[in-house]
Parts: sequence; structure tokens; C-alpha cells
Amino acid sequence: MIDSISRHPDFISSSLERVFAGDPFGFTDVGSVGGVHPLILPVASRTRCTCFEPDPDSHEALTELYAGENPFADLVIHNSALAEKDEMRRLHVTKSAVNTSLLEPDPGFASRYGVAGLEVTHTVDIPTRSLDGVLAHDREEKRHVAELVKLDCQGAEYDILLGAEEIIDRECIALICESEFAEMYSGQKTFSDVDLFLREKGFVLYGLEPHFVSARNLDRRLCETEERLLWVDALYFKDPFARHKGNGREPTRKVASLFLAALISRHYAFAMEILDGFAWSPEDREHLGNLVRQCAEKQRRQLERDTDRLLGDLAASPDRKYLIVKKFIDAHRSNSNIDFLTVS
Repeated sequence: MIDSISRHPDFISSSLERVFAGDPFGFTDVGSVGGVHPLILPVASRTRCTCFEPDPDSHEALTELYAGENPFADLVIHNSALAEKDEMRRLHVTKSAVNTSLLEPDPGFASRYGVAGLEVTHTVDIPTRSLDGVLAHDREEKRHVAELVKLDCQGAEYDILLGAEEIIDRECIALICESEFAEMYSGQKTFSDVDLFLREKGFVLYGLEPHFVSARNLDRRLCETEERLLWVDALYFKDPFARHKGNGREPTRKVASLFLAALISRHYAFAMEILDGFAWSPEDREHLGNLVRQCAEKQRRQLERDTDRLLGDLAASPDRKYLIVKKFIDAHRSNSNIDFLTVS
């Protein structure tokens, strides 16, 4: 829900409101086809969004989407392709807009797994720029623009990271990166390359949202099978506790931004660590602690409601039991478990 966090009374009563009202949280969304990533919507009015969409048609659609009022503190939409350096590159526009890439899709892969959306409809020669180069002016004008960075660029993420080293070193505290385990595109780097690069930059892997593929030679409405792990949305934080347990200092802008990134990504336990590891004021400890707990409890209640609906759907359609249960599992898969607890 838009501004569900930034309009919460405990947020408004905390130092986060004062920090981000005057200088909004910087979110850079690279690969914004269809709209700004929904992760940022709960703090939209306290966020400065910088979007990149290289395909001219997708860029036009994105511009039209936000042509009237938008919920963000600031919004800039670049019709730019990003890479390590400035040069002319060929954009491969695919049947499905989300698969468009600077890299050429592998036809063998598309054929094996029946991914029709990887079919190239046409190509466009376009200039590329580095993320550091594009954001240099924005950072001078608007201060913080890339505290949280999202990359969804169909195999070109590693190349973009090479052209973003300054922003990664100086400003970015959290990063969401789509990364493949298989070469869907010719010559692309895979997850292991991206992970090693980010680890060397001081990032710690916190979450993986996995996506799978199979040759579709079984009727998945009737059969259960393990599938090939194809790609993930990987979440990284610059974790201040990776080597030591806090430092007791006053929270800085980076600490406040890290807390906010943990909160909106639902890493509530990590948010509490950040609250406990630094010298926040008593008022912040009270209000922000309440905010974290209420967000976490809201997630629990949503799962309980969805479970009640699941039971109702199963009773109403027992012949569709497998599909209903499988859809429920897929919708609620997360980086979370309570193996250490027992049900009494």
C-alpha cells in the first residue's frame, strides 16, 4: 500500500521523518518496465526515484504511466541503456518486453524450455552510459539518489555494476539484483560472478527470491516435480554487524537508510538489530521498535487470513486441491523459517 509506512504515526514521530522529509531516500530502479518496483511504495512520499528504461516504447509507456500526479517525492525517468562504459550497443527487443536486453538471447535455451518471450522482434542501436556517469549530476543536484539500487536488466547486471563502482562504494547500502544461474543470453555473467563482485564491495547476501524452469514435458496441473533453478532476485545489504556487533555510535544517514531498506524488504529482525546496535534516542527506540513489530505482526495476520481463504477454497473445489495448495505455497515462499519453534 502506498505510504503505509511513511504515514504511520510511529514513523512520523521518529527521526526518520525528519531525515527523509528534507532529503528523500534515494532509490535507483534500473529496468523499470511496467512501473517503479512496488517494494518502494510503502515509503513513496519520502523516496526520490530514478528510473532507467532503454527500450523507446517501454520508456514512453512508463512516462505516460506517471504523466499526471505520482506518489513519489521526486521521479526522474531516463531513456538510457546502462553498461560499463559509454559506447554504441545493440538492444535486442524481444516479444516479451521484460526480456529485452543488450545481450542476444540464446535460441537454444529458448527452444529447450519453450520461452517464447525471448524471441527477438527487432534490434535498435543505442548509446550506453555508465550508472556513475548518469547519476553524477543528479547526486550534485539532489544529494542522495542511489541508497537502494535495483537491477533487472536481463543478463547485463554485471556489466552495469562495473560502471557503478563509485555509487556502490560511496552511497549504496542495499542492492536488489536479478541474476541467472544459466546463460539465457549469449556471453552473460551468471550469479557466481555477480556475488563475488558484490562481496568484494562489502555487501552481504541476505535473501534470494528463486524462479524455476522446466522443459514442460509433464502436465504441471497433475504432476509434482523439482525444476531447474533459473534465476533469482538477490538482496544484498552492507551489513555493519558482519565483523562486529555495532559500535554504539549515533546513527548516521547510512544507518537510517539501512534501517529503512531492511524494513521495506521485510527483514524485520535485521531492522531490530540496527535499532539495537546504534545509539538511537529513547524516542526513536520506542517508535521505530513499535513500527517494526507492527509491520511484522501485520505479515503474520495476512498469512492467517490467506490460510483461512485457502481452507475455504479447498472445501469449495476439492478436485483442484493440488493447484490451490501449490499456488498458496508459491505465493508465500519466503526467506523465513521457524524450525527452532515447536507447535504445542
